[in-house]
Amino acid sequence: MREQTTGTILQNWQPGFADKFGKETLHLEHSLHKSELFTDERLASLIEKADRSNYHVNTRAAGADGKKRRREGELGTLSGLEILEAVRTGDIWINLCAPQLADPAYGEMLRDMYSEFENRVPGLDTFKHCTTILISSPNAYVPYHCDVPG
Repeated sequence: MREQTTGTILQNWQPGFADKFGKETLHLEHSLHKSELFTDERLASLIEKADRSNYHVNTRAAGADGKKRRREGELGTLSGLEILEAVRTGDIWINLCAPQLADPAYGEMLRDMYSEFENRVPGLDTFKHCTTILISSPNAYVPYHCDVPG
């Protein structure tokens, strides 16, 4: 069983945010980084349990023309801790899709997140809860973006 995040997940919720939710961009801070689900040991275990269809590992390597291009790979037979060390010292990023399929505790975390939003925004009724976890090298080029399903 996982420990609950410290306090609430949303750390800087303001009284007026409920009225602005879905209408304006809100800058929200969270406490998930304090959860034991995001320790190296726990992430290493998650990586080891992830099905190949539920992750992407990428780098930007130079081609013959010297230009860097995104290249996809796979995790192979390295341990989760070895993979995290490669991320720490390399130029790669790993996108773990649907982590709750590999470890149900991430599903509990996902339900906690959506429940908190529903409790803070009157009338909000969420469905089809999804998440991914991005683990990237400190200097990896991963442009900030949003992948909108469908």
